[in-house]
Amino acid sequence: MRRQGPLLLLAAAILAALPAGAQLAFSGRVQIEDGTPLAGATVELLPVHLAYRLGLEALSGRMEPEPRAATVTGDDGLFELIAPGPGLWSVRATAEGHVPMLARIDPVVEDRALPAVTLRPDRGLRVLVRGPDGRPFTGAAVVTVTRSRKLWHQPRSREGQVWHRARSRGWSDGEGVVELPRAASETLEVHAFAAGLSPARPVTGSVRPIELRLQRGRPVVIEVVDETGRPVPEALVSLGRDLWPAGLTDRDGRLATPVETGSTVSAVSPAGGRGRARLEPTEESCSVSLTEPFLVFGSVVDGVSREPVSGALVWTGDTIGELARADDGGRFALPAWPHRGRI
Repeated sequence: MRRQGPLLLLAAAILAALPAGAQLAFSGRVQIEDGTPLAGATVELLPVHLAYRLGLEALSGRMEPEPRAATVTGDDGLFELIAPGPGLWSVRATAEGHVPMLARIDPVVEDRALPAVTLRPDRGLRVLVRGPDGRPFTGAAVVTVTRSRKLWHQPRSREGQVWHRARSRGWSDGEGVVELPRAASETLEVHAFAAGLSPARPVTGSVRPIELRLQRGRPVVIEVVDETGRPVPEALVSLGRDLWPAGLTDRDGRLATPVETGSTVSAVSPAGGRGRARLEPTEESCSVSLTEPFLVFGSVVDGVSREPVSGALVWTGDTIGELARADDGGRFALPAWPHRGRI
């Protein structure tokens, strides 16, 4: 990992006053479209992980991170969640018969009151996944991405729009079917993935049942290397839009997997290196070169007293899940990418 620094940051006094391990509260209100409070909604606190860890969890069969806290709204629709400490968190609101919403929040160092979130009624979407032989396929991972972004505009706060439509995921059952949430008039882009097969070609739809067919693809060897050309073992490889991982490279930095012609291949290393390549129609192998992050060293001081700020949280604007905490002398070390985002 390359180094860059030092860097001096000015921090608000609240960071210095917040000890490690201090609990924080998230509060808010869940309502339906006419503003009526929604009782019985489940609200969960989820950790925000780096892409690599999320990919490992997906390969192990876990669709979402394990909630760290959960509560149910009362008749007034209000909720309060207690976070175990400062950090990167998201809040998910769900209710039976409604489409779930997700609030992804900047690093939190104090109690946070969230804008009210509106849950829309779920009209449902039935997805049938077939294998290459045309038979219903059991155990495929199905992921939806909304194409109706304007439908999900919510009240804004000083950080911008906090609540967004939560991406829906599910496993196809013994009949190859999975039922996923969809709002009225919402258009969804639907994807299906399965180990040992090329992803299904995505289908965009709204009302009608969606049918996806997994492909055999053609065997391709994907090689992941670092900036010096050395193989990267245990790199996480994904195809297309990075919605689901294809697998991990072996100790020689290689992964053999079925791939459709013209697919985009991306990879991320355990250390955070990133890379992307496109598979050309005539290629039987594909090399992905990773760009490793810089290690930025710096310190955080109080803007008034110029004293070091112990325990301050430091992050980059473009790296979801990457977070550093300043030590007793206000010093930190944070992975970051050149010419991207800000600290």
